[in-house]
Amino acid sequence: MSVIVPGQDKGKSYIEHPAVQTGTSYKAKLKAAIDHLIPASSDIEDLLAQLQREGYEIKRGKNSSARAPNQERFTRLKTLGADYTEEAITARIAGGLRPSRQLKQRDGRASLLIDIQNNIKAQQNAGYHRWATIENLKRRQGQSRHPGSTS
Repeated sequence: MSVIVPGQDKGKSYIEHPAVQTGTSYKAKLKAAIDHLIPASSDIEDLLAQLQREGYEIKRGKNSSARAPNQERFTRLKTLGADYTEEAITARIAGGLRPSRQLKQRDGRASLLIDIQNNIKAQQNAGYHRWATIENLKRRQGQSRHPGSTS
């Protein structure tokens, strides 16, 4: 059984998808280069210096960007995904997990449940009251199926 991580690779543009498939995507190549260099890097500055040695042009600023030789425009690291922001790369260099692989902590509260007792619409409309009761049961059942949740 596979687990789909929310927010990971939300989608590629119409141009990016075939480029990834054929291996000509600059973003995919930059991701691979960063993944390859992270174990050998001591910090983010060292990683960017190593990227420069591999032929990438680096632009520092509010958001760091890189451009491969023959690439027209710079690619911001943060546009590569949650695992490639400067903070995430720094955490990965320090030995942490990728943000997309970390489990989200739940606070134990049942969220998104409809408060039938205090809901005026549920008190005035029997049909809505019945629907809200069934919806709450569905939502609680859905929470118990996901690992890491508490009911």
